[in-house]
Amino acid sequence: MDRLRVKFRLESLSERDRAIETSLPIDSASPCTWVFRSKLEQAGLAREKKRRVFRTADSHEMERSMGFVVVRVDDRETVDEVVFAEPEDRKRVGYRTLTGLGLTLDQDRGVLVPADPSPVAIA
Repeated sequence: MDRLRVKFRLESLSERDRAIETSLPIDSASPCTWVFRSKLEQAGLAREKKRRVFRTADSHEMERSMGFVVVRVDDRETVDEVVFAEPEDRKRVGYRTLTGLGLTLDQDRGVLVPADPSPVAIA
């Protein structure tokens, strides 16, 4: 689902002035956000998790490093894990990042919209 691309700012948790801006396609079927390793390293963003195994649609398994970043879009921000994508990987914004930002993809219109309020339990 590459119909919609959104400009994001990714910041280091420890050095907020170290950041990159990038335009990423929205992939509401992917849990994780993937950004090219070279861009993340260029901004000094650190690998926090050594490796995680991912399985492709054709059942191929691959390992990638992950890091923690502050993600900003417009006036919204969240903290999330991002995958250090290799050149052969497809970069994208996943649904965990969108959820943290309080956004969701309106599939019919192809735009990001505020998500419904999260349900809470009342004692």
